[in-house]
Amino acid sequence: MATEQAQGVIDSATEEANQIKEGAISYTDGKMEEVMILIEQALSVNEKKYTEQQDALNRIYETLKSNRAELYPVSDADDSEGGSTGAGGGFSGTGELNLDMM
Repeated sequence: MATEQAQGVIDSATEEANQIKEGAISYTDGKMEEVMILIEQALSVNEKKYTEQQDALNRIYETLKSNRAELYPVSDADDSEGGSTGAGGGFSGTGELNLDMM
């Protein structure tokens, strides 16, 4: 009788331990899912902001490039003389200054 009662207590404790284990696994899985969702949202926001930043920098770069080209416009007279550096002299059109011409 005592052996059967002891086995019943052990079985009951084992069942309760398994339920606690399953609950802990389920809780942990839920929390991990929440963290994954937060990270996924952060990645999405960061990707959007990165793309917006890249677009803004590209627009600024193109504006600066255009503005620099306007500093030394190439006239028709310069083209006929065999490729001068332009009215301002010194700008090669590749972004480098030709100091020999200044």
